[in-house]
Amino acid sequence: MLSQKCNGDKCVGVRGISWPGNDIATDSGDKFTLEENKVDCCKLCGKTSECVAWVYHVVSKKCYRKRSMGTLKTWAEDYNIWADAAGKCVGVGGISWPGNDIAADSGDKFTLEENKVDCCKLCRKTSECEAWVYHVDSKKCYRKSAMGTLKTWPEDYKIWADSV
Repeated sequence: MLSQKCNGDKCVGVRGISWPGNDIATDSGDKFTLEENKVDCCKLCGKTSECVAWVYHVVSKKCYRKRSMGTLKTWAEDYNIWADAAGKCVGVGGISWPGNDIAADSGDKFTLEENKVDCCKLCRKTSECEAWVYHVDSKKCYRKSAMGTLKTWPEDYKIWADSV
């Protein structure tokens, strides 16, 4: 069964990130499959019960399914790598996208949510929401109409984000 995130246009991915290691081997023992595009890679991850994330290399068409995310690695903006958690409202630690905030009914750029899962679920319920950013300490949830330029934070900074 496909995860919620891996349905049609919702297989967005995050440009310029990956998680080295933790690859799910194919039946032939390879660490990757060849897929036509990132959407197919996302869908393949969604069909694999142990897959929690995926990484897709545009030029080589290699799709790496991940059993865990491990340490985040970032790449130059123009590097053709896309990755994402597999639609389970997990999020990616240490990334965000400044700007493109969807205003709450109160007019604020954020809502207060108990945890990152609630922030993710709120984004999924908002038709124009393409991604979310959650600050653990302040409990602020920022819904994003677009991802914009990726910003990375030190690993101990308590920010989580993901596309929906």
